[in-house]
Amino acid sequence: MQGFKYTLSWSTDFTEVDNAPAGFTDRSARTKANITLDPKMTARRDTKDSDYYFVPDTVIVNIKPVQTESWVVKDLKSDALLKHEQIHYNITALGGRDLERKLLALRDESGQELMKKKENLRKEIQDLIDKTNKDYDGGVQGTNHGKKDTEQSKWEIHINNLMNKADGELKTL
Repeated sequence: MQGFKYTLSWSTDFTEVDNAPAGFTDRSARTKANITLDPKMTARRDTKDSDYYFVPDTVIVNIKPVQTESWVVKDLKSDALLKHEQIHYNITALGGRDLERKLLALRDESGQELMKKKENLRKEIQDLIDKTNKDYDGGVQGTNHGKKDTEQSKWEIHINNLMNKADGELKTL
């Protein structure tokens, strides 16, 4: 896995803007990160009686910030806001780690079915990332985009604990 413990920086990972873009006027920043799989990921089966699986050395998950879609209102930059955005990145990183583990565990009698399972798993993980990010910002336990200090602290502890726990899986508060 690449990019799991990446630390965001205002100078390298965000585009500065004067005002939040339309549709995001309630925010001071936005972090976008992508999960990609190495295109050389290979499925194999050892014998005609065994299941197809992904060759472990070829299951490489990359998590990377997308600067062109990550922005900050330049007059609103702060250490606290960057910590909030780091948790958004870490939510994606946790999803990437879950994806890697689950890909390594996938098995099927059919190579085509294994590929379908891979795509279903990618969608399932992305849906969980999207839900967790939404819960992180909104709702009763949400941070209101980092503006609620108590909730922000709870989320930071929760996500950092999952990041540091070898068998931790992404879940919402």
